[in-house]
Amino acid sequence: MHLFRTGYRSRDVISLYYGGEIIASNRINQAIEDALETDKERKFVETVEIAVNLRDVDLQNPQKRISAEVSLPHGRGRPARVGVFAQGEMAVISKKVVDTVISPEQIEELSEISSVDIRGVQEKELEIAVDLYKMEASMISFTDIENAVKFENMSVTGGDILENGVRKTVRVTGEFADPLGVKDLIVKQEKGNIVYLRDIAEVSFKEQEKESFAREYMQPVVMLDVKKRGGQNLLKASAKIDKIISTAQKSIFPKSLIISKTNDQSNETRTMVSDLENSIILGIILVVTVLYFFLGFRNALFVGIAIPLSMFLSFTVLGFMGVTLNTMVLFSLVIALGMLVDNGIVVVENVYRLMDEGYPRIQAAKLGVGEVAMPIIASTATTLAAFFPLILWEGIMGEFMRWLPITLIIVLGSSLFVALVINPMLISVYMKVMPKQDSKVTFITKLENLYERFLSYALKGKKPIGIVTGTFGLLFLAVLLMFTFPPKILFFPNTDAKQVFVYVEYPIGTDIEETNTTSMKIEKEIETYLKKYEVNGENFLITSVIGQVGEGTADPSRGQEGGKTPNKARITIDFVKFQDREGVSSETVLKEIRELLQGYPGVSIVVDKPSDGPPTGPPINIEVKGDDYELILETANALRAFINTSNVAGIEELKLDIDQGKPEMIVTVDRQKAR
Repeated sequence: MHLFRTGYRSRDVISLYYGGEIIASNRINQAIEDALETDKERKFVETVEIAVNLRDVDLQNPQKRISAEVSLPHGRGRPARVGVFAQGEMAVISKKVVDTVISPEQIEELSEISSVDIRGVQEKELEIAVDLYKMEASMISFTDIENAVKFENMSVTGGDILENGVRKTVRVTGEFADPLGVKDLIVKQEKGNIVYLRDIAEVSFKEQEKESFAREYMQPVVMLDVKKRGGQNLLKASAKIDKIISTAQKSIFPKSLIISKTNDQSNETRTMVSDLENSIILGIILVVTVLYFFLGFRNALFVGIAIPLSMFLSFTVLGFMGVTLNTMVLFSLVIALGMLVDNGIVVVENVYRLMDEGYPRIQAAKLGVGEVAMPIIASTATTLAAFFPLILWEGIMGEFMRWLPITLIIVLGSSLFVALVINPMLISVYMKVMPKQDSKVTFITKLENLYERFLSYALKGKKPIGIVTGTFGLLFLAVLLMFTFPPKILFFPNTDAKQVFVYVEYPIGTDIEETNTTSMKIEKEIETYLKKYEVNGENFLITSVIGQVGEGTADPSRGQEGGKTPNKARITIDFVKFQDREGVSSETVLKEIRELLQGYPGVSIVVDKPSDGPPTGPPINIEVKGDDYELILETANALRAFINTSNVAGIEELKLDIDQGKPEMIVTVDRQKAR
């Protein structure tokens, strides 16, 4: 989620700090803090201007509320650090109003959330800018300054003291109440001469060195990367986060603050669940419609009801086993829908035949189920046996794919139970036989006659032997053709992507500002290109273009990289749902962006889409082994250069899996001269 920051405009006093710490040196501090507290909740504004008219404030009564009047300026922009000015007197205020616009702790406290990472904003730090000439003139070293700050900003335990029969702990507090009070530290005292820190240095709050940038449509944002805890409900997590945002919008956020959610995977999950529901409903309608022409509407319902009952029983078993409703489970349920009614059709049709022959309902149900029980059990067992070996699949892919056979086995087992237990019970009570009608030549009777003639022909003389032999011959021919003309193999089908990633990587050691400059140029090129899909100022194809530099720019399918990555950037292009793309393929956009981003020497640019399935690494890995590390590195670079110059089609992101280290500036000390 991305939050655009906008400053507040005040009238008399302006206090604008980008995430700083406000601690006033007088009682105005407490009054302002009281004014900022709202039900002890953290304000959701990183940058804030406080308008206070000091003439209306009773500084002798810090409990008196200060009414702060705020209004938003027009447009967006990154706020600057502004001083505090009052009518008639000067007040120094530097308070951290809030850490972030939406508190990560608020979201991390949710049981469904694993962690929340903040991108695009840095913490503030107290900077002591030392004047080297003044420091040398005062004969003060950096160690002296460090020790002065360190030992002054601490609390010391003074042991225990016995007073009136009560033993109390003595603690000498020494932490700074006012960070800017560091300026008044005594760094050196010699022969009555005192050197304060303010004499040799400037003390100020500044933002820490940038470790990440975040943008949406070229506008700076603060981004929260929310990660779900494994095994937790994604839909509940998304709903709870929406509730937190909604509450903040009503009570804390200014109306002009823009909040956008991107890459919300719960939308895809909802779509898949909706597709499953539609498939179940459509399956029931089709089954009942087809069987209506043969058994009548009432009897067709006996088969149709097997679908929801089997699904309900399957969900019960899956829930008891602790299986979550993930992508593979949903996919397996959709596949199983077509096989659910097979057993029910056999049972219902056989019982219907016996009732048509004159048997009463209960007896027909007993005889009918008894006649077909073993055949349908054997049929279901053979189907389950085909899927059972997939459960033994090892490795990461096995962990990912094993839910397919497990779900199918549970669903088909449930359908067998419904066919042998539930359907006979309903049949014995409600089944009716349709009255016989005069024989008429219909399309169905024509098919039956054609099938009868074919069977009569195929079973005459030695023809069955020829048919069986020909069947095996076709089998061997199919195997031969598969080896002669092998088909293209993809582990997962190549489908239209929901997102397109642009990975930008400079050599190690590149400063993050340099990477950010290039990333902004690429983002601008992409946005200019995407304007071709705008209609009446609205882009019908793209929902967002997110630019990230530094932290959090690794490939999501391969997990997050450890450490800082100032030389890397990632641009994420998010598409609308497939049915809303008006026939435009994301594959076409990917190829055009890949052709567009040419002509950036010295930087690696890779345009790719999210990989389906679990993280498996590159399809092809070439390993170079040996004892000499330098020779291995040289050989690997030569091999990479050779493959690049060979222009092999289909190769993307060819790189080494080791970092060769950032550039070094080596200083060799002449020990003799240094003495």
